[in-house]
Amino acid sequence: MNKSMRTMAFAIGLISCTGMLAAHSKPDIAALVAQYPLRVHIYTKKTKQYYFGGALNNSQVMGKQMDRRDRTSLGANGKGSGNLFENGEPRGFDFSFDCADNFVTQRGGDTYPARWLKKDKELEIIVGYYGEKDRVLHCTLKTTMQNFAYHKHNGKLATISIAERKQWMKDHDYDPEHGKNQIKDKDEEDK
Repeated sequence: MNKSMRTMAFAIGLISCTGMLAAHSKPDIAALVAQYPLRVHIYTKKTKQYYFGGALNNSQVMGKQMDRRDRTSLGANGKGSGNLFENGEPRGFDFSFDCADNFVTQRGGDTYPARWLKKDKELEIIVGYYGEKDRVLHCTLKTTMQNFAYHKHNGKLATISIAERKQWMKDHDYDPEHGKNQIKDKDEEDK
């Protein structure tokens, strides 16, 4: 292959790579969130997170002392409890998960956007990364739906009827499906 053919092959390869990068451009977050009409509030979660070189408590990777921020996540799995908000109805659920990365429990009225993959069995949530507004984690929660709602009482997870939780939502103008997920007094839910 002569020099001009190599140059041409390189240029075609570069154009192909540029096209592939354009196809994998930053997601339109607003459009993505619109595809997830439900909201999920995670109260409790027990997680084991795996990193290149071992689990979270393994502080050495390939013989080098590693800071937690320097690690590459290989995934996280665990279980927990939360509330699903669907068509104005709060409903408790327990879940297990096995995801590409970890996500946090929430305080106050914060929620994750969600959608059903399998009705009453699998929810997919999207989680934003702190400081990275164009990057999200998609995580599937295998759910066991409950006939009650969860809430915090004296710092502990407790259950209440769905009707009581709906009344609490009305009294506090809390409707996460419609962007009203701020609780005025962060301790209000813990009473």
